Amino acid sequence: GGGGGGGGGGGGSSSFGGGALSAEAMDRNAYDALASDHAECAICFEPLCNPAPVAVFTDRQTRRVCHHFFHLECAQQTAQLSNDCPLCRAQFAGVLAVPNIQDDEQAWFQVCDKDGDGSLNPREVLEIIKACFPVDADKLETDLPKLWKRWDPSMDGQIQRDEFLAPNGLLAFIRSHFLKQNVPVAPVPDIRHDKHGWFSYFDEDGSGELSVQEVTRGLIKSYKLAQDIQSVNRLREIVANIWCIFDADGSGEIDRTEFLLPNEGLADSIIASFAH
Repeated sequence: GGGGGGGGGGGGSSSFGGGALSAEAMDRNAYDALASDHAECAICFEPLCNPAPVAVFTDRQTRRVCHHFFHLECAQQTAQLSNDCPLCRAQFAGVLAVPNIQDDEQAWFQVCDKDGDGSLNPREVLEIIKACFPVDADKLETDLPKLWKRWDPSMDGQIQRDEFLAPNGLLAFIRSHFLKQNVPVAPVPDIRHDKHGWFSYFDEDGSGELSVQEVTRGLIKSYKLAQDIQSVNRLREIVANIWCIFDADGSGEIDRTEFLLPNEGLADSIIASFAH
């Protein structure tokens, strides 16, 4: 139920009069928040921090154009199809792989320091850590405001490069205190054979409803589309086109009954559409 709040940002969100976000911008923000809540790449919905390198979008001067991190391969495939960030529509000219911190600490920091001022704010720290290190992101997000004071004595909302990278700096503290425990993840139920189980698996807050973004994320995982951006985009279109038929009140949420209805429910409609 109902993806998390906050997330992303960056340039170019379209809007209608009065500052209201368009439906398309709200959809992008919801995908951003859902991926951020799970520390996943918002294109393939696999964990950002895995052996695959991560990347950022840059302008012609190789400066970052937005705050978002993606898997390098996902970013490169996206760049072949468009030149704007799929989450914030910031225009980009290139894809820059984030260096390995073990190989070149300063180069790593330089890429992570989006505005190039030699310091990081709490949001930058959280996004960098989630993208590059296997941490307990929920615990870190909760505890970071309390930790911040120790490394930001002036309380100006910025931590300098040395305070972050020093042997007793914030990064070393996070890496020694917030590493994620290796808890085995239950496999995703097969939506074709266990629709009830599939719905419950992705209804993480037990609300009895799933958003269009949660359903899309679940299907990308179910059909193992992660490395196939064109199939991911096709799936997103299928779900979006079918969704409006089932979401009669326009709430953006589908309940369990609407999802499970034999032959006429959302699950069977998606399975049939994706089979063709």
